[in-house]
Amino acid sequence: MHIENMKINCFTIAIMLFILQITPILSQNVNESFHQTRLCADIEVEVTLASQMRADCISSTHAIEIDFAYKWKEATGQALAYAVASNLRPGIVLICERSIASCTASSLGVQQTLSTLGIEATLWECLPTDDQLDQCRKIEFGVTQ
Repeated sequence: MHIENMKINCFTIAIMLFILQITPILSQNVNESFHQTRLCADIEVEVTLASQMRADCISSTHAIEIDFAYKWKEATGQALAYAVASNLRPGIVLICERSIASCTASSLGVQQTLSTLGIEATLWECLPTDDQLDQCRKIEFGVTQ
C-alpha cells in the first residue's frame, strides 16, 4: 500500500511540475496577442504580406513586430523582413515585462544592430501596462533631426 501511495504522489508531482513549466509558455502567447491588440488598436493588425508573412501591425509609415524583450533578435529580423515586403519603415516593439530597465540589454542589442547597419527604423520599449504606442519609450534610428 505504501509503494502505491508513493507512485501516486510521484505521478502527481510530475504532473504539477509539467503544468508549472508550461504555464509561462501559454501565458506568454496570450500576452503577446494581448499586447498586439492594445498597442495596435488604431492601426491594421495581422496584415498578410508577400510570402505569406504576417506583420503584427501596419501603420501608414511602419511595418511593426511586437515581441518580448528577450526575443529582440527575432523581433528585429521579422520587422526588417516586413519592412522589405511592405516598403515601409521597420518598427520593433519590445515588451519589457517588469520595467524599462529590465529590457536594457535587449534594447541595446536592437540599437547596436540598427545603428551598425545604418537602418532607418523605430524601436518602442513598452511596459505591460502601456495601452498605446505613444505611451511607450520611442527611439528613432537613421533619422536626421
